[in-house]
This record gives sequence, C-alpha cells and structure tokens, in this order.
Amino acid sequence: QTDITRAFKAAKSAGFAHVRVGNDVTGNIILCHGGEISIYTINGGLLLRQESGDRYGEAILSCACYEGAGNEWLERDILFTGHRKGIVRVWSKIIREGKFELELVRQLNHTDSSREDGGNVTAAISCILAMPQAVYTGDEDGKV
Repeated sequence: QTDITRAFKAAKSAGFAHVRVGNDVTGNIILCHGGEISIYTINGGLLLRQESGDRYGEAILSCACYEGAGNEWLERDILFTGHRKGIVRVWSKIIREGKFELELVRQLNHTDSSREDGGNVTAAISCILAMPQAVYTGDEDGKV
C-alpha cells in the first residue's frame, strides 16, 4: 500500500468541518470549510469552489456523498451538507457553461416531534449517512 499526502489550498483560512472522498468511481475529494464547498480531483486539481448559499454565512458542519448500492451506475454525483437548526441540503454536481457547479436539489428539515408547530430541531446536523433507500441524520443532541 502506498501513502500519498496532498495539500489543498483553501480560499479562506477556515478550519475544515469535513473532508470526504466522493464515490469510489470518481475519487473526488470534498472539503467543507466555513460556508464553502470545494471539490478536488484525486490529483489535487480544483473542480469547483462554491458557497453553500446560506444567507447568514453559517458553517457547514457535516457532509456526505451518496455512493450508490454495489455497482449501481450513478447518473449524477449527490452531496449532502449538514447545517445548524436541523437543516440538510442536497446538492447535485452539474456542468453549466463549461464549468462544474453544485445545484441545490432539495433542503431536508430535521423536525422536532415535540414541538407543536412542527419546526426544526435547534441542534446542528453533525452526521449524515446516505443509504440507497434512506438518508439518516444525527444532530448534536444525539437524536437520529
């Protein structure tokens, strides 16, 4: 086994909330730092750098990639990011005008069943597990 070390330069000097290797086919490396998402090739080339679109500039606290089931062909790369107040954003990597971008597909809300108004939990999403049939999320309070 060979160990390879790569250094990536972030646009900002923010700590990394999460580093993930995308699916096994592409080997893309996803860095979520501050409110920004960066995707690099396995050789360290920058594919895209994009803000998460949070109007308050809040940090991304977790991220995950959907890898498919077994040898399933994936039509698109799907990325999940966890945020404060029980929010999970679902992104798709697309090509627009010859450049890679992340397109927001959906926002998932981790609701608090004890609240009468059906609002979100107050805790941040700290863990995401994307499975073929469901997406599991965990928050800072330990709720799934």
